[in-house]
Amino acid sequence: MKVNNILADSITRILNSTRNNQPEVILTKSNQIITILTLLRKHGYIRNFNVEKSFIRVTLKYSKDQSVITNIKYYSPLNVNNTVSFKQLKYLIEQKPCLSGLSLFILSTPLGIISDYDCLKNRTGGKLLLMIT
Repeated sequence: MKVNNILADSITRILNSTRNNQPEVILTKSNQIITILTLLRKHGYIRNFNVEKSFIRVTLKYSKDQSVITNIKYYSPLNVNNTVSFKQLKYLIEQKPCLSGLSLFILSTPLGIISDYDCLKNRTGGKLLLMIT
């Protein structure tokens, strides 16, 4: 089976695995997925990941038998309204307490795929890819 959107497929696999309390999940190998998994590991949403020959094995993180990742919102690349400026991103981050506290935005910027914290530090905006809560 050919997958047209590897990012959407990976997000679905991660969410299904966390809802079924599975310790790990297998994802399709992609440079974009590796970059996003690096950010998730850096911010404490997954334990680790190993890049194999044709796939990636992700070890999920649980706290008190609850998954650290409760939801992932995927912003479709077909939607033009996903681009946010630095000011709009600051506003979104200020609204985070309303979004159940701990959350992370992952954006595609001219600097690469980075988190919202790095966007604020570099004073740049970009195209929203994911929101992880």
